[in-house]
Amino acid sequence: MICMSDKTPSSNSGDTSSDGGLSTRESAWDPTSHIASAEASSLLKSIGGDRSQVFVVTSIRGWIALGFFLLLIIALSIWVFAGQIVEVVQGDGMLIGRAKLYSVTSSASARVVQLNVTPGDSITRGDLLVELDPTELDAEIRGQRSVYDLQVEENARLTQSDIQELERVLDAVARSIQEQEAAIEISTQLIESYAKQMEYQKELLDRGLVTLQAYLKTKSEVLQLEENIFSAKAAIADSELASASARQSFDAAIASRLEAISKTDAQLGVLLARREQKNNIYSPVDGLVVAVDVEVQEYITSGEQMLRIEVGSSPEKPLHCLAYVPARMGKRIEQGMLCQLMPEVTYYNEYGYVLGRIQSVSSYPATRSDLMMQFGDSALVDRMVAQQPDGLLVDIELQLDPSTPTGYRWTSRKGFPEPLLPGTPTQVRVIYDRIAPIELISPLIKDYLFGRDPGRGPGSQ
Repeated sequence: MICMSDKTPSSNSGDTSSDGGLSTRESAWDPTSHIASAEASSLLKSIGGDRSQVFVVTSIRGWIALGFFLLLIIALSIWVFAGQIVEVVQGDGMLIGRAKLYSVTSSASARVVQLNVTPGDSITRGDLLVELDPTELDAEIRGQRSVYDLQVEENARLTQSDIQELERVLDAVARSIQEQEAAIEISTQLIESYAKQMEYQKELLDRGLVTLQAYLKTKSEVLQLEENIFSAKAAIADSELASASARQSFDAAIASRLEAISKTDAQLGVLLARREQKNNIYSPVDGLVVAVDVEVQEYITSGEQMLRIEVGSSPEKPLHCLAYVPARMGKRIEQGMLCQLMPEVTYYNEYGYVLGRIQSVSSYPATRSDLMMQFGDSALVDRMVAQQPDGLLVDIELQLDPSTPTGYRWTSRKGFPEPLLPGTPTQVRVIYDRIAPIELISPLIKDYLFGRDPGRGPGSQ
């Protein structure tokens, strides 16, 4: 803004000036009117040409903008030198207790009628867990009984057929053995006769009454008979082996069919027992329910997992987190590192993270069977393996804080207002390094000012 002093010369107290009637009101310069330089020169002449009487005033908005810009520079400078950038390894995990997970499965296909437990319930052996619709069970019982009856009938038919076949084989073997034994007896008698004949020919040979060829022919007949006896004995041994093999095959076939019948009968007995119990599922152990994997009116198949029970645990025992992290990044994790955990029932922007520390890290990537043994949740394991085919198992101890509703330490003041339960899926962030921003900026400045070393690479030290 251009302002004028009260000492501006004028010819009188009127509105016109001495230089041609220019009004004092008209000579005031509004900075928003963008007056040309020629008009500005005329204005200076109108106030006597004294530039010392014209000065510029900065608006309040300008001073605020300048102050904000300076504060931003100061804050950025402080952050560059004193701030921290956190480097983390992320993974999935689950809150579990220091106990063994027991999976309860259905032994038959049925529809869920009622659930009598929820996650967090303490149960004892024999407690009613799930009620199932018996309609499907009745159909399965009828099917299982039909299978049993068919197996019994088939076993009787095949056994009779096998008996006939075994008798045929044994009769053939017996006839073969009798024939070979008869041949051996005849050959033995001939050998005895030839032996006497050879003795007599030997005497005549010594007297020169018979030729050597006649004696050797008789001896050759004896050797042939001895070979026939040996072959007959070998044939008898083969026949006996065939007999034993036929009997063994017969016994094995019957045993296999009887085993199948026994298994079917046992399964039928289980189904009948379930039917007597109104097709209900009872707890086989004492423990704590950590997850219910079925819903009311859901149809489940035989062998499907319905819920998981933690054996030897209680709500009072501290939880820990078992996490699955990428093997490539997991090698940077060491015991004692700080972790931030976000259970899926919470929101980090409202409640923050649960704090914990690394207790142990597996040395080799975990297999799917390893994950199932630890987590007992096929859906969670499938998701983990799909996201990260090879990973390491990390055991995390949660930091305790009795002042919070959960009993664990959070990044916020109070954290989540409800207790945390075992079996809760959790996202994990392991903090493996903290660096100041200047450490990232300084190499870039050096490279810009002095140039990059050609021998320097990402892996060089």
